[in-house]
Amino acid sequence: MALERLDPIEQHNKMILDHYVRYYLASQFVEGKRVLDIACGLGYGSKILVNHQAKHVTGCDISGEAISYANTHYAHERITYQLKDIFSVNKDDIGTFDVVVSFETIEHVKEPEKAIHNLFNLLSDNGILVVSIPNDIDLGVNNPYHLSKFTQDSFMEMLQRFFKYIVPLYQNYTVGSMIWSLDPDLHTPGMHFSTIRPSSFESYQLGDPNDDRTHVDCFLAICSQESRPSARSIMMQSPWVWRSHNAEIAQVIDTVWNDSQRLAHNWEEHVATIETQQHFIADLEQALKNQQQVIDNLEQSFNNSFTEAQRLSESWQIHVAQIEELKNHIHIVETNFDSLWNELQQVSKELKDKQQDIDRFEEEFKFQISFRRSIRSFIQMLSKWFKRST
Repeated sequence: MALERLDPIEQHNKMILDHYVRYYLASQFVEGKRVLDIACGLGYGSKILVNHQAKHVTGCDISGEAISYANTHYAHERITYQLKDIFSVNKDDIGTFDVVVSFETIEHVKEPEKAIHNLFNLLSDNGILVVSIPNDIDLGVNNPYHLSKFTQDSFMEMLQRFFKYIVPLYQNYTVGSMIWSLDPDLHTPGMHFSTIRPSSFESYQLGDPNDDRTHVDCFLAICSQESRPSARSIMMQSPWVWRSHNAEIAQVIDTVWNDSQRLAHNWEEHVATIETQQHFIADLEQALKNQQQVIDNLEQSFNNSFTEAQRLSESWQIHVAQIEELKNHIHIVETNFDSLWNELQQVSKELKDKQQDIDRFEEEFKFQISFRRSIRSFIQMLSKWFKRST
């Protein structure tokens, strides 16, 4: 089979379930109607629509291999399979249809608006188009076969160019594949829940649909020009998918068990390492206590030294004040000494002058004494002379 061809006979997985639930959504509108299944693939969807009492289904696909497979495995007297693409189908050849379904098709063409226009032309009065596209942009999907991508807004804007009434829907996989509407006015109350089995389909009703848009896999729309369609939300589960999940869960359990054993071994190693580290930490704590004691002693010594330094500082300030006072006193003494020295110099000069006077007076005195002695001697000599003369 070519890429993206799915067959529930050979494949039992989530993707098959997603495709099934879209056709079950469309099956709400097909009873007694002429239906066109564009890009019908291998034909299982067309068979679902016939099983829900479609008057006739025309399945068209671009792959001759797919059409041959559909005629072999999903043939029915009310199904006609034709080799046509979405652009080559026209109402002049095959007429108009009450319901047209086109699932995961528009993204594969380069001119999606032209394709929607052609599908619009294929609808009868009050006909319904049920169409879906993948949410590639929001989910970051990069599929080389998807030639066009849409957001929900751009998808709705394109449809609104042709249809007056549009019911937007969303698809996601929870415990099963689910399609739901966010507007309670646009669907009948309740959720249609179906369980796929190899030979039958069982259905029953659940509560209101979930209104969470998070991780929407696919955008869908039910379009009409004449009146607003009404559709039930659908959830579909499958024991095939659950078995696949069980195998995956078993593999996960084995992986978790192996990881748990490895983690247990690592845990024992970590415990041993932690015990060693705890001893090391205890030694470090003791060393820290010793260091703290040394620090406390140093702090005490520092406090004592600081106190002594403060005392010495105060004493030094007192000595500085005393030294300043001594400097002032010395300055005064020096000033007085200079004055006394000047006076002493003056006195010394006066003494020298007095000494000179004394020396001169002494010379004069000595001269007078010598003179007097000379006179006395002369007088004595004259006296003796007179005496002799007499």
